Amino acid sequence: MAELALHRTLERSPIEAAPPAAAHARMRAAKFDRWERIGVELVRADLKQGGRFIVGPGAGFRALAEEWLTLKDAQRRENEQAERLPDFVVRVLRGAWSSAYAGTSGLLARYAGSASASPGEKSGTRSATAE
Repeated sequence: MAELALHRTLERSPIEAAPPAAAHARMRAAKFDRWERIGVELVRADLKQGGRFIVGPGAGFRALAEEWLTLKDAQRRENEQAERLPDFVVRVLRGAWSSAYAGTSGLLARYAGSASASPGEKSGTRSATAE
């Protein structure tokens, strides 16, 4: 009989049997999801006020909220940098293109003018046979 009682006390549900690290990871993911829905501004404001309403009581929740805000700030900086990168690439390519074709701007204008003229019209440029 004592053996059966010992066996029942050792049996646990999957939630109870989860190691503390797994339980912490689930709680952390749940908090991060909740804060994601609420928004960075509200979580930051609540944290400045002590974190009693949104973040949760205790230093552990405040530290977790600060970690989440640090991650969100890093994501924001990466997004801003990714948005600035195409502008930089366009400026570099535009500069390279203009320096490569600096002496040919007249040729490009003449080519554009002759391409827009109809086949029977004069384009305003001299042909090689007219010289």
